[in-house]
Amino acid sequence: MAKNLIKNGYPVIATDVFPESCKELQDMGAQVVDSPADVAEKADRIITMLPSSPNVIEVYTGPNGILK
Repeated sequence: MAKNLIKNGYPVIATDVFPESCKELQDMGAQVVDSPADVAEKADRIITMLPSSPNVIEVYTGPNGILK
């Protein structure tokens, strides 16, 4: 999804538990940050793509989560 957003001219701010996963996005022009909280500080809208409920809870409410 992020690749399609970038290809269509939208700015993307990304993070991942595995930072190497963001390398291709960064090469395409995405801004890569260290945590979901960093994304929340910089973005007007947030789209998440997460594999399971525990990941969702951590990304939203964890110590470096979006809702921080």
